[in-house]
Amino acid sequence: MRRLKREDVCYENARPRVLIGTDNWQLIVSRKLLTGKRHEPAASLTRLGWVIHGLAPSRVIRDSDTVLYVDSKCRAERSTKLLDDELHSMVKEYFEIDSLGIVKKARENPDETRAIESFKSTVKNVDKRYKVGLPWRKEDISMPPSYDQARRRLLAIENKMDKSVEFKERYTAQMNNMFEKGYAEESQGNELESPKLWYLPHFAVINVNKPGKLRLVFDAAAKSNGVCLNDALLEGPDMLRDLAGILFRFRERAVAVTADIREMFLQVKIVEEDQPAQMFLWRGDDRTSPPKSYKMTSMIFGAKSSPFLAHSVRDHNATKHAIEFPRAHEAITMNHYMDDWVDCFDTEQEAICVIKDVVHVHAQAGFTLTAFNSNRPNVLRELPLESRATAPKQLGTSADQHGRTLGLIWDAESDELSFNTVLVRVPQEVKTLERTPTKREALSAVMSIFDPLGLLSYYTIRAKIIIQRVWRLQTNWDEELPDELANEFRTWLSGVESLRSLRLSRLYAHTGGVTRKQLHVFCDASECAYATAIYWLVEYEDGSKRVILTAAKARVAPIKAQTIPRLELQACLIGARLATTIIREHRWQPHRVVYWTDSRTVLHWINNDRVRYPPYVAHRLNEISELTEPEQWKWVPTRDNVADDATRIVNDVKCKDDRWFIGPSFLYENEDSWPSLNVIDDCDIGRHDDIVLNVTNVEWSVPDAGRFSKHERLVRAMAYVLLFIDKCLRRANEMSMTHIRKAEEWLVKRAQSETFGEDIERLRRGQNLKMSSRIRKLDPFIDEDGVLRARGRTRAAGVSAPDTTPVILDGSHPYARLLCNREHRRAHHSHNERVVNDIRQRYWILRLRPAVRAVAYKCAFCRMRKTKPVRPITGDLPRARLEAFTRPFSNCGLDYFGPMTVTVGRRHEKRWGALFTCLTTRAVHIEIVSSLSTDSAIMALRRMGARRGWPQVMYSDNATNFRGADKELREAVTEWEPSLRDYALTQRIEWLYISPGAPHQGGAWERMIRSVKSALRVTLNEKAPRDEVLHTLLVEVEHTMNARPLTHVPVSADDPEALTPNHFLVGGSHGLPITGPCETATKKTWRVAQALADEYWRRWLKEYLPELIPRRGARDVNEAAIKPGDLVIVADHTLPRNVWPRGVVTQVHPGPDGGVRNVEVRTKGGVFRRPASRLAVLPME
Repeated sequence: MRRLKREDVCYENARPRVLIGTDNWQLIVSRKLLTGKRHEPAASLTRLGWVIHGLAPSRVIRDSDTVLYVDSKCRAERSTKLLDDELHSMVKEYFEIDSLGIVKKARENPDETRAIESFKSTVKNVDKRYKVGLPWRKEDISMPPSYDQARRRLLAIENKMDKSVEFKERYTAQMNNMFEKGYAEESQGNELESPKLWYLPHFAVINVNKPGKLRLVFDAAAKSNGVCLNDALLEGPDMLRDLAGILFRFRERAVAVTADIREMFLQVKIVEEDQPAQMFLWRGDDRTSPPKSYKMTSMIFGAKSSPFLAHSVRDHNATKHAIEFPRAHEAITMNHYMDDWVDCFDTEQEAICVIKDVVHVHAQAGFTLTAFNSNRPNVLRELPLESRATAPKQLGTSADQHGRTLGLIWDAESDELSFNTVLVRVPQEVKTLERTPTKREALSAVMSIFDPLGLLSYYTIRAKIIIQRVWRLQTNWDEELPDELANEFRTWLSGVESLRSLRLSRLYAHTGGVTRKQLHVFCDASECAYATAIYWLVEYEDGSKRVILTAAKARVAPIKAQTIPRLELQACLIGARLATTIIREHRWQPHRVVYWTDSRTVLHWINNDRVRYPPYVAHRLNEISELTEPEQWKWVPTRDNVADDATRIVNDVKCKDDRWFIGPSFLYENEDSWPSLNVIDDCDIGRHDDIVLNVTNVEWSVPDAGRFSKHERLVRAMAYVLLFIDKCLRRANEMSMTHIRKAEEWLVKRAQSETFGEDIERLRRGQNLKMSSRIRKLDPFIDEDGVLRARGRTRAAGVSAPDTTPVILDGSHPYARLLCNREHRRAHHSHNERVVNDIRQRYWILRLRPAVRAVAYKCAFCRMRKTKPVRPITGDLPRARLEAFTRPFSNCGLDYFGPMTVTVGRRHEKRWGALFTCLTTRAVHIEIVSSLSTDSAIMALRRMGARRGWPQVMYSDNATNFRGADKELREAVTEWEPSLRDYALTQRIEWLYISPGAPHQGGAWERMIRSVKSALRVTLNEKAPRDEVLHTLLVEVEHTMNARPLTHVPVSADDPEALTPNHFLVGGSHGLPITGPCETATKKTWRVAQALADEYWRRWLKEYLPELIPRRGARDVNEAAIKPGDLVIVADHTLPRNVWPRGVVTQVHPGPDGGVRNVEVRTKGGVFRRPASRLAVLPME
């Protein structure tokens, strides 16, 4: 690109203005191409100017619309990846919310324990502000350089600020706010020496629900040199309280209060020794000076450890004041979600007192509560005006959900909950039903509805069922839904807007005059879904009742079909789990809990503990029995089971007075009129006294030898089984050699029972073996341990018993094969007879040698060590070897040899030889090259062309094929090739190369090199001859080689002289014209010469050409051809065999005869072209 004029490629501050369509293809077709090295961009000249192609350096730019390179495929992949990541995050979050109350939390792992210990060891309070250390994954942390990446990201942000004045003002204001409040300060330079030094890119996040608010986030996930700050930090345990539990408690009492902690993360300071890990760059409006280094002294948004540290500081501070302010401690540790406080109280006075206590406790940690809201004006009057909220509270909003509409909104004035279903992530044309949604858009719409308590489960389950049906079709993410499913989805989507008008009372019930509280759990399932719905039943002194929906969960049935009773059982299980969560999270405690289901089968299962059920049923019944009592389960008719509403498709939106929200009608009646069914009596109906005999095969409860690849692993697995048994029986706590010995014994007995079971039974009964028994000749017996052994005839040998009574095994059994494999490896992959001898010391294995051969054949190490390259059939000779009636050296091969030392004055210098061979006549021409410079190589080519005539086609090796050359020559040839080839093009020479790594393809000149070296060893008597002597010897060697016969030497003196290369060069074998009959000869000399040349070519065709017909050499064997997909190793005789690279054949290049001699191989280093003769195919079974 440096060769181009600046005005030709000047695109500074250019902006796209016109899109060029395919109908104007002639404008963008390349007329000239400039390429660089591999992986570098290329430039092409079009009618519109120069265009850059290729990949830009990888970097992450957030909130930027700038395109820095032209690559539609890569841009589409990047866009798709961002969409997939966003959808993945949305689905993950949805299922976390959907699983609230019915999924057990994971146990604390070691990393979480270390994070807690790190917090406890570094936390301290300085002037009512907490300081903590970052929880490092390693103690001796050392971060790689990151300045360049932060600088690139800063330039991207500045570019965006230059395009938008509003964005620039808001971004700068946020940055100045951090400096003014002491959250960040300019670096003094001492941080640059810290091994923890890390520069953080920063970007802006704008919440679409809060258009006027912009938040600065530091990208701790941005990688530099393959590492990011988050990789070096521990995330810590999830400190968030259960969102469902907070909402449950929020609905218990009459006086409700909410508030936010202002800038919670930024109030936590980071200790000085960890602040170098929070460096960033900034220079304000000054674009001329270099960016300045700043450091965050407070905790940042964007680090994965920040939520854990912020919540730990908050709870740690509350715990310090728990004795003095117990109610405030409960409010902070139990009713704070992220930085939101959501609580309720019995009286206004209690609310005011707790608010003051919570404000005071938070102030001890530097936290400030703001945005207070309450359903009681008297409470708000006690608070400063600037601390009050100005909008309805969105419950459950988390700080990292940028721009997502969440739902559950509390209107303090009416004290009601409502749902926000704007679906901002769904295109407008889809919401207005103008376009069919894609699979991605449909899933995004379903995941966008925030319903942590499942109050809308009856409606959202329909969309989940549709999504599951779409999933079964296996359509692409961006493919539109089929017509039938699209119509169903449109019907569902049209009702989503109606959900916004639904308003439910926040308060369960007034607590005055309450006599009893009951919890009623309804469970049901259909072939499409299973669900549970739970209601509080509050009874008052006057006999009135209030029933209100507390929580519900609905899930689609598994894709793999299940029976209805099993789905009903699953519904009962999630009902029991959710009810347990409700009881645990509420301050209310029910006087009674009742579980309702319309499945008599499930009721029978729960009330009958005398029957052994299948594992699927048994596991779920065990958990249900742990959470509930059998007498708590009742039967309800399907028509009264409200959970049934969430197991089938419902098109209409229910109002707040529907039974889904206020419970079934029978709950308002006396208990005497509630549905009833005597489950125990019903279980006995139809019971018979028939005796049923089940016949089952007894299976060994030991590991299967066929599933293991090594004998040692199998024995150790069996030893752990025995250790477990000993632990249960309190006989041992640690592994010992006894367990290993017993494990081998058990495995041997199992292998014997599976192959010689009938023989073992006859021996135990004292019977003789059948004549057809395979082990009859071994005189087998069973020893005191129950192992089958061979008695044989060598008991009198005077050696130990194991040597004379070996264990009998069948060579075809997997255990015997593993045993052979172990001995094969112990023998260091030695020959098979060595392995056979080692095994025979303790075991007598039938068909042992075939088993050992099979193990050796399948051994990957032996295959790598013994496999041989493919030997393709010898290929057809190229046209250059067979082209008659052409000038000598028209088709030429070039190779170098040397170096040779010569004496020049008193010094020694190196010389190299350049050998040119005519591929047709086999003549040679030798030139001396005085140096390895490009000029010397070109002058040698010029001398050869001046003497012999310029070749039409020139063949030569690749630089990688100079096996006989020293390193200096290989490097020189690599440097020559471009210049030498360019010069050849000026002389109209077509320059061709043989395949890389295939020197045998250059045998035509390699054989000539060998002859030259042999002749020099005979004629060159001096170690360092003079230059003139070497030149003379090489010319004589050239003449000698050109005088060698190409055809058989005649026996009779009357026969013509054998044809030599000199006949085509000088008219005779030694430069003397041959006289003989020639009918076409004339008196003119040139006619005589022409006639002789024609005569020689006719002899060449008759005598020499037939000699080339046979295919000679070891490669005549036509082995199986290499195919794409074959696993091969690439033979490289310069490396040890055990490090030869492995690869996969991606493409083959058959010759004119169909034989494969060149292939393309993909290895870990890339894709290379190699000859088939250098590849060894590995079996893939």
